[in-house]
Amino acid sequence: MVIDRYADFERVRSELVSWGAKTDIQVEKFTNGLGAIIIGNAVWSFETPKYFGTEREEVKRTRRVTLLPPRANMQENLTKSISKHEINSNGNTTEDVSPQQNLHQDQTTFNSISSAKYMDKILQPYNYLKSLPGKNIRTTLIHALNYWFKAPEDKIIIIDDIIDKLYNASLLIDDIEDGSLIRRGAAAAHTVYEIPLTINAAEFTCCATIKKGFKFNHPRAVFIIVHHLVELHNGQGLDIWWRDNHVCPSEDEYCQMIVSKCGGLFRMAIELLRLFSPIQSDMRKNQLIDDLCQALTLLFQIRDDYCNLISKEYTQSKSYCEDLSEGKFSFPIIHALNIRPDDSRLGDILKQRTYNIDLKQEAVQLLHEFGSIEYTRGICVKLANKCYELIDKLEGNLYLKMAVDQLAAIFQVPAETKVE
Repeated sequence: MVIDRYADFERVRSELVSWGAKTDIQVEKFTNGLGAIIIGNAVWSFETPKYFGTEREEVKRTRRVTLLPPRANMQENLTKSISKHEINSNGNTTEDVSPQQNLHQDQTTFNSISSAKYMDKILQPYNYLKSLPGKNIRTTLIHALNYWFKAPEDKIIIIDDIIDKLYNASLLIDDIEDGSLIRRGAAAAHTVYEIPLTINAAEFTCCATIKKGFKFNHPRAVFIIVHHLVELHNGQGLDIWWRDNHVCPSEDEYCQMIVSKCGGLFRMAIELLRLFSPIQSDMRKNQLIDDLCQALTLLFQIRDDYCNLISKEYTQSKSYCEDLSEGKFSFPIIHALNIRPDDSRLGDILKQRTYNIDLKQEAVQLLHEFGSIEYTRGICVKLANKCYELIDKLEGNLYLKMAVDQLAAIFQVPAETKVE
């Protein structure tokens, strides 16, 4: 098969000039190099143990090595293979077969490989995660925000699907990068299907979702999706770098990271809703919505940091104080380390990335002692009240208020309560 493909490659390369376009010297160098790669890979694959497991076991059993056939035989086999390749099923030579026909044949082969049964196998980690019960609050927020935008239902369906797929794909990667073993009260996908297939399922989902953006038939839609995906990965990378290099950021730096990492999908949804809105909003209204998006994003993540350390429900769905085992600089930990720079106890526990319950309980006790838990709660209360205030300035939104109520319930802050 490799020899057949190489013969096909050589034929197409020889026809390159006849296509009419002037061949750039760099293109010529690239194609020549590609040919050398194919030859080298073919020769390597003739003997590599990776593709000859049976022969390797035979060598272990008999202590005898079967060498490659003599060069003359290899040349004879190459000649036969090329000759066979040049005659197609109609008796025509490959010179009679157009590049378009070859492309169609390749596409047919690809389609057969990409049948539903194989797709199910490829996407097993993703489908497994989707089968686990989640709160689905992002769908609720998208529909609540559309109260102001009035985007058509067919666009809402696509936006909702895009955000949902990208969010779940990001969870697959997050659990690998964070070393998480539990997600939504069950084993994390990569612990069930292993890391390579899980990474591929996440990347496949992201690429397929970007492709789905073309269904909007709008020149800016795909740009919006890609732009915010880049922002998301930028924020995630910064979060990982702080953790792995044990560099404690400031609160402002952490909040900026949250806006990039956690707010990426939220802002993507808002920009897509705005793109297809039949309502021409003024600059003031757009700014208020953007401010609300940022406040909600910060509330989401800082609340999550808080719950990770004190919520029994979170412990059941993930594990006890998982952020400590990850070694993550979450909001309460950043506050504690910055106000007690001379006390190394918390930092030393964080460096260990421990699963020891006693050590993690000691860390939580220190966070209470330093006032970091209560400080974080206070920040979340202020963010919730800011969300209520911005919603009122936007002339109200019952569904969005209910979503904020749900987030703020753990702090026991009703909508009418204001904290100065």
